[in-house]
Amino acid sequence: MQEMILNQGAKVFLIPNMLPMGCIPSYLSRFRTNNHSEYDEHGCLRWFNDFSQKHNQVLAMNMGWLRRTYPNVTFIHADYC
Repeated sequence: MQEMILNQGAKVFLIPNMLPMGCIPSYLSRFRTNNHSEYDEHGCLRWFNDFSQKHNQVLAMNMGWLRRTYPNVTFIHADYC
């Protein structure tokens, strides 16, 4: 996919982090539980936020690979957190 976009002349990509999914109202509603240990001090689901954080760590590690692989392209890592 990225090769096709690059072959069409794209030179700048904005790659955003994943937001803390455990704080999204629809997820809070859908995965509601009576187990209070599943929630953090803000009332967000811990396991969803842990997933988001892990995703963002892997994304940050791979930004270097993208920049090395495509040195003529600008990759902007948008870190919301």
